[in-house]
Amino acid sequence: MAGENHLTYFKVENFKRFKELEVKDIGQFNLVLGDNNVGKTSFLEALLFESWYSDWSFLNFKWALIQKNADASYKGDVMYAYLNREQVGKYSEELIKYRFEFASGDFDDRKGKDFQINVSGGGFVVEPPITSPLLQYESDASKRLELSPDFKAPLIPFSLAYKDDLVYQYSKDIQEDKYSKNALINGLKIIVPSINDIEVSLKQKDSPSLLIKRSDYRFSMPLVSFGDGVNKLFRILCDIIWFRGKRLMIDEIDTGIHYSRMKDFWETILLAAKENDVQLFASTHNLECIKYFKEALEELSDLQDKARTITLVEHLQTKDILAHTNHFDVLESELALGNEVR
Repeated sequence: MAGENHLTYFKVENFKRFKELEVKDIGQFNLVLGDNNVGKTSFLEALLFESWYSDWSFLNFKWALIQKNADASYKGDVMYAYLNREQVGKYSEELIKYRFEFASGDFDDRKGKDFQINVSGGGFVVEPPITSPLLQYESDASKRLELSPDFKAPLIPFSLAYKDDLVYQYSKDIQEDKYSKNALINGLKIIVPSINDIEVSLKQKDSPSLLIKRSDYRFSMPLVSFGDGVNKLFRILCDIIWFRGKRLMIDEIDTGIHYSRMKDFWETILLAAKENDVQLFASTHNLECIKYFKEALEELSDLQDKARTITLVEHLQTKDILAHTNHFDVLESELALGNEVR
């Protein structure tokens, strides 16, 4: 039984790498595989679509552009940045349509929403029309998309480790919640065994920072000084708490994590996602990461039926991207046989 907000089916058309991509039988813990440049990152970005509030989708997509040092101020600009380039060239004088289909339960209950952009005129349309007074300017492409400083999209790009947003996120959602704070500290112990507290330092009033306290050190140390592995795990665990009951996408999840920590890393993340009812989509092209994902699930046997691998493959003739979803037992067998799983 999928969580209320967990996807079981997802389809997108005309989005970046994909003329059409359909993904079925999605689980709670999804490892996204495939060759380089097959569209793993594009798939994670497509999942930024929010069915419950279309304006939030545009903000998510804009946020992801900013992480790449690219920006767009208006809805039409944002969506144009994500268009499938082949379709732009083919239909340059017509309306180009994105389509998102999704289901959180049975396949037959799937729903769809279209976004259209007129490449020549810049017009922007959302279908079906939305009547909520909160969205009265939904089809107005001239409305600027402004992000507040604390806005977060449920995507962790591969290069994102420590940034100042972690201070706000920790102080707002975790610091005063004893249960969440203890869970975060315990999760970090796989890399920093002696950690016993996390503090917010106000020494620099304009730029507060996070400090790690350890039982075997007299003085606290800045989180940023602990390296990419600790900072990445800190961000992932914070985001799992932040997006409780929703979904979280992590690009190249293995980046910055030493192989000797990888199994514990996976166990910590999977348990945190289970505890917070978060649906994970994490990409990798690292064979060790895949093997340790499997080994972690062997230890967490009650999570195996919710785990999937989603492998993206380019069709040799059509060059279309196909998605193949497999359950845990298939991954286990493929690895045991020494077959290529990436």
